[in-house]
Amino acid sequence: MAVYKSKTPTKDGRQYFFRIKYKDIFGNIHDYSSQKFKTSKEAKNEEALYRIKVANNETCTTSITFFQVFNEYILELSKNVKPQTIIRNKYLFEQLKPIHNIKINDFNLNNLKQLQYELEKKNYSIDYLNKIIETLRRLIVYSNKYYNTNAKMLNFIMYTLKCKLMKEIFTG
Repeated sequence: MAVYKSKTPTKDGRQYFFRIKYKDIFGNIHDYSSQKFKTSKEAKNEEALYRIKVANNETCTTSITFFQVFNEYILELSKNVKPQTIIRNKYLFEQLKPIHNIKINDFNLNNLKQLQYELEKKNYSIDYLNKIIETLRRLIVYSNKYYNTNAKMLNFIMYTLKCKLMKEIFTG
């Protein structure tokens, strides 16, 4: 186990940390240094947990943006669908302009709220909003499948947006 003792402890006395190197699913080598821990035993336990995460491919190391994922998604999609479908998907993705340059692993609740606010200002129909949301969902699923990105936000996003749209449908 690679646990080290720092020369300068933090204000609360934390001075042990671990450092490991590992390969992701694409064969890229990553170096990870942990936060500091109070005891060597805590650092060893956390290192073991992190190694389990690496073994289960639960670490998220990609820094791909929505725009990059969309371009690859369109290339993949263009092999199987008509050109009109590609044009429609590009237009739907243009409605997601506020998130084009956001890294998928950095997409959070604040970004989602900002996107919702931007879409509400445009007064689109419920059906059209559902198509835009479905485009966002497909991009996140695609990135999870091919880039091992964080899937935690996907469930929350889908639950939040579905509840909001169902509320609009029933309240008119």
